[in-house]
Amino acid sequence: MKILNLNDQPIEPYDYLNAIPGGEVAEAQLPIYHGTVSGLPEGIDALIVASDLQGIVPVPLMETHTMTADAAAESDMDVLLGVMLPAHVRLLLEVEWPEVDPDRVGVLLCGDLYARRGKRGASGNPVPVWLAFREAFGWVAGVDGNHDLADEAGAHRLHSGEGIHYMDVPAVIDAGPPAGGPASHAAAQSQLLRIAGLGGIIGRPWRPGRRQLSFADIPTGIRPLCSWTTARRS
Repeated sequence: MKILNLNDQPIEPYDYLNAIPGGEVAEAQLPIYHGTVSGLPEGIDALIVASDLQGIVPVPLMETHTMTADAAAESDMDVLLGVMLPAHVRLLLEVEWPEVDPDRVGVLLCGDLYARRGKRGASGNPVPVWLAFREAFGWVAGVDGNHDLADEAGAHRLHSGEGIHYMDVPAVIDAGPPAGGPASHAAAQSQLLRIAGLGGIIGRPWRPGRRQLSFADIPTGIRPLCSWTTARRS
């Protein structure tokens, strides 16, 4: 797969609140960009790629009543930006690109999906964001950021969820829609996208979202990427 172009201007912004120092929040806008890629597997119409969705959206209580318990579990009426965003992006696709089937759209979540009013850089449970994207689109794959703290039950839910590829350890996977129907193995493989995932940040392993890795701990398919990253930082 190759990125052919990424537009300089967003097609649309999405309003949210961002935590700032002093326990306050400030209005912000998340830009949504459109790009073109080549080499997508035949079973995938489009990809949505997102990271650093560290914001909240105040939602009137009457609207939270229509959400799942997971989605509306945040304090007061604040809902995670990443919980509100999938329905908006799906509607945007339906309006701008009606030929794209949402069930043939994959989502790549690249970490840091949690936020909390009153604390900049808060860490917490990202699972509702994963579930919201999975409900709106065909499949979801991704990693944790250092602010994403899924507990054992949440991690199990993601690992066992159909159409969810949760890489909480370094991995190389074939991601795609849930298997179904009598398609041959070769046909099924042609619909999958090879993805390498390495979440968190390098640091003291006893701190949340940090890991201390040797090359022996990293799957072979990810090692060239790690070497390139190290070279760029040195």
